[in-house]
Amino acid sequence: MKKFFRICKFVFALAIIISSIITVIQLIRIHDWTKGLQAFAAVTTAATFCYEEFDEVYSVSNRLVGWLLNKTVSFSVAFYTYNEDLDDQDIQRAFDNVRKKLKFNISEGRDRKIDNEGELNTVISTPQNLNIFCKISRDNIDNIYKIKLRFQISSRGIKNSWNIAKDFRDIFLAKLSVGDDNRCDIEIDMSDAKINPFYKLTIKTIRAKDVTDFKLSADVSDSLKIVLHQYKLYATSNKTSDLEKIIKEYVPLAQVS
Repeated sequence: MKKFFRICKFVFALAIIISSIITVIQLIRIHDWTKGLQAFAAVTTAATFCYEEFDEVYSVSNRLVGWLLNKTVSFSVAFYTYNEDLDDQDIQRAFDNVRKKLKFNISEGRDRKIDNEGELNTVISTPQNLNIFCKISRDNIDNIYKIKLRFQISSRGIKNSWNIAKDFRDIFLAKLSVGDDNRCDIEIDMSDAKINPFYKLTIKTIRAKDVTDFKLSADVSDSLKIVLHQYKLYATSNKTSDLEKIIKEYVPLAQVS
């Protein structure tokens, strides 16, 4: 019943918007500017109601604005290996195998080999000349390796970068003969663009201009946890399907309100 009532409200608001737009066009044609402005006010009122009342309208409109702005963002993907038998040579071979299969090059002057501390900081580039900052590190206590890929891209390029990172991860783990259910993290950082990426959660404040930072965290499912800060979205899961859903559905907000 509640869903039916929401549908009725949406249809009613949409009808007002359409009829008011038609009225505005007709009044402009006959140069009746006063009534035209009144009809336009009805359009904006109904549109604002839809934006604030219906999640679907809110999400789609903000995604459209984000797509049009196409700001530069930092997008990171990190994954982990859990196997006490692994060593630096295994990780090096897996890394070299990924480079070979995906035809990645290492930027001139950058490190190519994991050092004695189990670390590698380098920059690799795709055949399309997309630079990827790659960092490999080892936890000496639990012998856990973390592989982090960071992309500096336009917001429209996040999905493509995610696909590259997935291919990297799949090939890397396959070489090590370990399962693909290990932890994987993503982070969308829109600090430079001053845009807040949200998923499932958002905030509404009385005095939004006073918000300098915030932190929202939630266990969305048994496998997926998200943490939201100002201009940043972080998520972790052992299922890449969880993270892929976030990539498709996150909402970029130009401001918190």
